Amino acid sequence: MGIGIRRLILVIVSIAAGIGLTVGLLFFLDSQYGDVNFERFGAEYFVLTALPLAVLVGIWLDFFLKTKLLSDGPAEETPPAAETKSE
Repeated sequence: MGIGIRRLILVIVSIAAGIGLTVGLLFFLDSQYGDVNFERFGAEYFVLTALPLAVLVGIWLDFFLKTKLLSDGPAEETPPAAETKSE
């Protein structure tokens, strides 16, 4: 499977998971408190809740699908050239 297909899968699955987790959170809050629904929660808050959840899922999918959208940190960088001592 090519890197482009894996990245497309990552984006689609992470957005769907963010939306699904937000809907699940709304159902949970409604069952616990009884006064939380989409109309009361609002579209803006729905998007602002789903977006960070999608990013969180996307970070883990990036690791497992090895899409390299995020860098692996300092281990990926080339080491500095060895300094020569002139005595």
